[in-house]
Amino acid sequence: MDVNGEFLGESPGVMSIRESLSRLLQLQGESRSLPPILIQGEVGTGKGVVARLIHRSGPRAAAPFVEVNCAAIPESLLEAEMFGFERGVFTAGNVKEVNPGLFEAAHRGTIFLKEAGCLSETLQRKLLRVIEDRAIRRLGSTRSEPVDVSIITATTEDLVDATRWGRFREDLYHRLLTLWLPPLRDRGQDVIRLAEHFLARACSDYDLPTKPLRPTRRRRCSRITGSAMSASS
Repeated sequence: MDVNGEFLGESPGVMSIRESLSRLLQLQGESRSLPPILIQGEVGTGKGVVARLIHRSGPRAAAPFVEVNCAAIPESLLEAEMFGFERGVFTAGNVKEVNPGLFEAAHRGTIFLKEAGCLSETLQRKLLRVIEDRAIRRLGSTRSEPVDVSIITATTEDLVDATRWGRFREDLYHRLLTLWLPPLRDRGQDVIRLAEHFLARACSDYDLPTKPLRPTRRRRCSRITGSAMSASS
């Protein structure tokens, strides 16, 4: 897998991420297992791109990639969605005897937990148990089920602060290998390259002729990028 082609940019922050990804992918090539990974970064920095790149570049590429937006599922349902449940836990009459969760759906593949900073203390504890025991227990069950999954988490929240204020378990945080993605305002001319990339993809998606950015728009992007970098310094 071409890291350069997948994670676009030439800024120092992007080059540093590429080096980290190359080391990770080399490690993944030597072993089927990777440590659980945390990708931290602001909105739009490419957390999903990096997660899929890690999955597609390793020996699990042909297995499922299961994406879970932890912020989009009500807390009352998220535990059942992630870990599954057995008949008797809920009152619905059409519930099957066994209802596997998303961890079991990702067996031998990768589960990607977006906005993991939103997980409740209970789910953080259960996630830590999955990491340690490589097994899950469905709601309503008395036995554990083994799962072989690569775990990638992501968040826009600074989990260092979250652990300091008790919103995120410190022992769980220290089990995650952290990748920090640089914000777009620190990526200089990368913004223009990204704009061209997304414009080309939109043209392809809608079967339109290729439309390059006009020089005036490129200069405007450059001015905006330069102003943002000056404001952040």
